[in-house]
Amino acid sequence: MTWPEKEEAEKRSSPDPPRAVRLSAGAQEKPVPPPGARRRRFVCSLCNKTYATAQNLDVHMRLHTGERPFSCGQCGKKFTQSNLKTHLRVHTGEKPFVCALCGKRFSDSSNLKRHQSVHTGEKRYGCVHCGKRFAQSGSLKVHMTVHTDYKQFRCSFCGKTFISGSHLRRHVALHAEDKPLADTSQ
Repeated sequence: MTWPEKEEAEKRSSPDPPRAVRLSAGAQEKPVPPPGARRRRFVCSLCNKTYATAQNLDVHMRLHTGERPFSCGQCGKKFTQSNLKTHLRVHTGEKPFVCALCGKRFSDSSNLKRHQSVHTGEKRYGCVHCGKRFAQSGSLKVHMTVHTDYKQFRCSFCGKTFISGSHLRRHVALHAEDKPLADTSQ
């Protein structure tokens, strides 16, 4: 017996009205399928994730396509809808996420979560080559260049290369002070 047939049989045999959900004020009631009933699913052809609505699948597909259909009215950058809401805080200065331990404020929850590792000492990111651990994924990424010899930050004065922008800035400051530099070949 299919779900609609089963529901119809229950209506005839039971004095209780069918379960229903009010969609919104003034909207018609819609029967709720019983637990275990099959619902229509929308499946991503790229990763096989399933979604209850076509709209949810469309939003998910943006992860695969990189589509960013929402533009910031202030600066013109393009985002997904949820990322635009977060980005707008850059312009308003709003920082609604507060660290309970030190009171520091953040514009989005992911920055707060990353900050909290300062208090916990947790180092979730480990180097697969040497085992050194880091609290932030960006720090691990910079560290990995030690193992690959990949140095993308080049001094425009002398050509010396560095693994991070902060190391390059510190080096360039030496040029600005006209201090003699150590051996620049690398």
